[in-house]
Amino acid sequence: MCPRAEPHIGLALGFSPLTAGLIFGVPGLAAVAAGMIAGRFIGRFGSRKVLAVGLAVQGRATLPLVFLGTDRMALVVLIPALFVGFFGHVTSIVADTVTATSGLPNEEQGLATGLTSMTQQVAITVGIPILSSVAATQSMELTGIHLALSVNVAVTLLSVVLIWFGLRPRGERRTAAAAGPVWKESEKELAASSA
Repeated sequence: MCPRAEPHIGLALGFSPLTAGLIFGVPGLAAVAAGMIAGRFIGRFGSRKVLAVGLAVQGRATLPLVFLGTDRMALVVLIPALFVGFFGHVTSIVADTVTATSGLPNEEQGLATGLTSMTQQVAITVGIPILSSVAATQSMELTGIHLALSVNVAVTLLSVVLIWFGLRPRGERRTAAAAGPVWKESEKELAASSA
């Protein structure tokens, strides 16, 4: 869920600027809640799981927004989806920062944090124009927003897969890589003993 693009949904649905502003206060509440709880999740489940699950929650919470119409009943879907999506979004940002800075000496913590923050800002700077360009391909504003949100969901869920397999602990990688040779070695020993 692109944090700075979401207010356009409220305006496209015909809400006044004041109503749209009040609605989009909901992500701020979700961010505060996630900021306080994310550390506990990371301590209990590990940063890789929290990062992947946070992004999966974000992507799945964005999905209903793709199907919103212009009636006022859209608020019933919009407000909970925004809260849940931004909760997942902020939780994954915390997990991303913890992942990037874990295991580093104290003198490298600032550099790692800076690189992580810069990566997030570059992603926003590049992502918003790309999604805006996708939205602009449609003649109707709401249809364009739906298309851009669909792309957002697809990229977010693809990222979950890449993170889940790309951030596996080193022990899991060694076990998977070593399983083949160990199995072949035991097969050779079995063949030699039976001969």
